[in-house]
Amino acid sequence: MRVDVPVLLCLAFLVAAASGAAPLAAAPAQQPTASVPGTVPLKAFLDCQNCFQEFLRAEVTFVDYVRERAEADVHVLISTVETGSGGREYTMAFIGLKALAGRE
Repeated sequence: MRVDVPVLLCLAFLVAAASGAAPLAAAPAQQPTASVPGTVPLKAFLDCQNCFQEFLRAEVTFVDYVRERAEADVHVLISTVETGSGGREYTMAFIGLKALAGRE
């Protein structure tokens, strides 16, 4: 499955913003934010079907992915719909949990 780079960048930026992390441009090149000493990675629960989960898990490495929603700091809800031209439109909702509750 082909994933557009803007979709991936949008997801990465929004997850970082929801966690209160510094902008992605401030991170050292080739080093995930989660590996910076003294930081705790954001725990994300991906909620979607046919939304390239394996690709997101491989490419967005600055978060820890969890299998249970109750363990997550953010619930990432991704829905898709077919467009009139035969493409797909992705809608992402970021729902804050635990300390991020109320931030969407």
